[in-house]
Amino acid sequence: MCCLKGTQQSWKNEKTAAYEEMTKLIEKSQNKASAYEKRSEYCDRELTKADLEMVTRLDPLRVYPYRYRAAVLMDSHKEKEAIAELSRAIVFKADLHLLHLRAAFHEHTGDVLAALCDCRAALSVDPNHREMLELHNRVNSHEP
Repeated sequence: MCCLKGTQQSWKNEKTAAYEEMTKLIEKSQNKASAYEKRSEYCDRELTKADLEMVTRLDPLRVYPYRYRAAVLMDSHKEKEAIAELSRAIVFKADLHLLHLRAAFHEHTGDVLAALCDCRAALSVDPNHREMLELHNRVNSHEP
């Protein structure tokens, strides 16, 4: 247990140092949205949310912040809000990963038709995407 505690402290110190280094780089960065997004990887949840909000303000077309916020909302059992967050990004980018995630969220909430719609849209982008095909087949077996 002693060694594990030391390892956890070392990891936390490294993460804090990385966060501080990224903060310095943000000041020098030409692409601040990218720098904030990278720094968000070294924060606790609240600081990550703040950094990703800044990313969206600086570059609203970057999709990672929307995916992250949707996942946090889903973890908090706020399914409708999570789906709405993904929908905001899908409006400007019909990204395969966004569609896949929203289809999975729809499946989780029992909205089979919406899940199928997203599956079909994603498969029109990549008809051979294995995970999307699996989700489509699973959801399709529940279609009324």
